[in-house]
Amino acid sequence: MLFNSISVILPNYNHSKYLKLAINEILKQEKYIHEIIIVDDCSDDDSLNIIKRYEKKFNKITSFKNNHNVGVIRTQNLAIKYSSGKFLYFAAADDFVLPNFFQKAVKQFLQYPQCGMVCGDAVLIDKKNNFLDIRPRMSPSIKRKYFDSKNAKIFYQKIDNFILTGSSLIKRDLVVSFNNMDEKLFSFADGFMTREISMTNGFVYMPELVSVWRFYDTSFSKSLALDPLRYSKLNKIYLNKIKKNKNFDARYLTIHANRLIFQRELIDYDFNDAKINIFKKISLVFFSIKLYFKLRPISLIIVFKSLIIYLVKKIIYKRKYNNLNYKDLL
Repeated sequence: MLFNSISVILPNYNHSKYLKLAINEILKQEKYIHEIIIVDDCSDDDSLNIIKRYEKKFNKITSFKNNHNVGVIRTQNLAIKYSSGKFLYFAAADDFVLPNFFQKAVKQFLQYPQCGMVCGDAVLIDKKNNFLDIRPRMSPSIKRKYFDSKNAKIFYQKIDNFILTGSSLIKRDLVVSFNNMDEKLFSFADGFMTREISMTNGFVYMPELVSVWRFYDTSFSKSLALDPLRYSKLNKIYLNKIKKNKNFDARYLTIHANRLIFQRELIDYDFNDAKINIFKKISLVFFSIKLYFKLRPISLIIVFKSLIIYLVKKIIYKRKYNNLNYKDLL
């Protein structure tokens, strides 16, 4: 068993409210951890005091503080340079990992040593730890499954956005060989990295709840989702990057390029705006459905099955999460 093999990368900026929970849940899996590298990005709350207290108490924790605020992606890249474990886990100070994920993921690497990463599922919660939803909405498989690089590329033509970085364990040497994360991609940076690694080295998917993702208006991901114009601009940068990358095949490139057509349509319309003609709203919905099936060779049967799986998993994961009693920890 690969004990002491994981470098946990934990960037933080003004998340003192959630930081203790994030660190405590990581430490519950300490025997698989080689080191926990916490980099504070010039917080002005009580974060640094909390980090220093944990660093004094636990030998595996090492902390750094940026001289000035540089953002999440650069902070993660700095932590990668400091790391030396065989695997990387990219934690977030306002999210947390669930018990036994590291053990389960390491076992998959032992079974499939050729794979580049192991990923699972997550629940979404609000600021008060209340359950919201689950991710991914469309799962690669209903059972644990290894996808080699060839099948991974084929699968990406059908379903995308199923790998969650906070629910993944990744080989460090591959992250470094692909030059870590691209800061220009902002919140797309980890998605580009995980896609490239999974397409070139394969991945293992576990249909199991392994992490908790906090989702609120000022969170790293949702703040971008609430700004469709900026989201579209980042998508264009992402598109230009995959055009230059031989690891992304022509079919994936075409799918992503055509996705921008729909996003450009959405930017001009707020569906909550009563002034927008109802017929325009309906036409845009039908346009999105037509475009989706044009982009991806996926049948209505697969969509229906995926919807059923999603609804069933949502019920199961909600019950599992609520039984863990995290709501009482804030």
